[in-house]
Amino acid sequence: MSNKYGLFWNSNNGDRTYDADSFAEWLTPFFKNGVFVSSFPISADGGMTVTIGKGTTYINGKVRTFDDSTTLTIGTASGSYPRIDNIVIERNDTDRQISLKVVQGTYSGSTATATAPTRSGGVYQLVVARVQVPAGATKITAGNLIDCRADTTLCGYVSNAIDSPDFDSWFTLCQTKFDKWFSNLKTQLSTDVAGNLQNQIDGTMDRVFPVGSIYMSINSTSPATLFGGTWEQLKSGFLLSAGFQYEKWVYACADNETFTVGYNDAATVLARFGTGDKFVYKWLASGSYTANSATFGSDPDFGKKKHVDIFKTITVESGQTGGESNVVLNTAEMPVHRHDQYVSANVVSGPAERLDWNADAGAGGAAAFWQGIQTGSAGGGYSHSNMPPYVGVYMWSRTA
Repeated sequence: MSNKYGLFWNSNNGDRTYDADSFAEWLTPFFKNGVFVSSFPISADGGMTVTIGKGTTYINGKVRTFDDSTTLTIGTASGSYPRIDNIVIERNDTDRQISLKVVQGTYSGSTATATAPTRSGGVYQLVVARVQVPAGATKITAGNLIDCRADTTLCGYVSNAIDSPDFDSWFTLCQTKFDKWFSNLKTQLSTDVAGNLQNQIDGTMDRVFPVGSIYMSINSTSPATLFGGTWEQLKSGFLLSAGFQYEKWVYACADNETFTVGYNDAATVLARFGTGDKFVYKWLASGSYTANSATFGSDPDFGKKKHVDIFKTITVESGQTGGESNVVLNTAEMPVHRHDQYVSANVVSGPAERLDWNADAGAGGAAAFWQGIQTGSAGGGYSHSNMPPYVGVYMWSRTA
């Protein structure tokens, strides 16, 4: 009747009548056969019986709820061969009932194979579990039980009968509509407008990394591969910000010596006058000066020999290179220091005496005189490393 008129209609003089099968037919399209989640758990009782927990099942529009657990007996094991029994929920249209039962498997030699559930002739079975019955078994253990409720080919859980959306078809439909829209858009755009749009797209990289940009990464992939453009890898040394200033030692001169400041025609340099750890500092413009207190306006260490160190202010410019990884110090660059020396004094008679280096009395009371003496050689004259701690990275500069 449902195929002729559809479900459901009010009756007019008995022309529309329905029964239980009509209601089952109405439900069938909405749900998939199976058991509800957490229904019908199986456990071994210690003998040749198993217990199936309570639960609800749905089979082709028919529903039954088992309010209590059900105990089922497993048939006697073969003495020679194993088998596999099915624990099924069976809808039987002839008996008009849904029941739990054991369907005993067949003996099949040393390897047992389970039988398929019956789903024809008014009988529809759901296999909720399988029981492995070893040869000669006298009891069923938990290790002999196989839970089949989640297996959609044997049982499955009751769920919406509408399958997941076909996203491939949906994407194809969207792509088709987009292609049609874009094709129409291209016909409406003039050459100038389309060209300007492409220039805007191409110009994105130029706005992010214009010519002259520096790119750094711990990966060796060139930014030309990532972003396009022409890049030159930098391998010469560290990066130093343009505008940074530092004082570079230029030269030194002795006390009362005349020196000239004239770097870059009108350079201003920093002069340091003094000795030891006592110095006077003064900025000097281009010109000639004498290394003495008159030039610097004070005497930092009266009575000792003095010298002047000249430092030039260096301002780092963009693209400028400099620095040295290894340096050999010259005499002027070494820290101020001295070596004590002792010599034999010249006397008329008596043993020789050890006097300070600065005066040596001559024979017959001759006047004292300065004694020039060289010490033994020391040091190797090798360069030393100026490399600070660092982390190695790949660096590129965009050139075009």
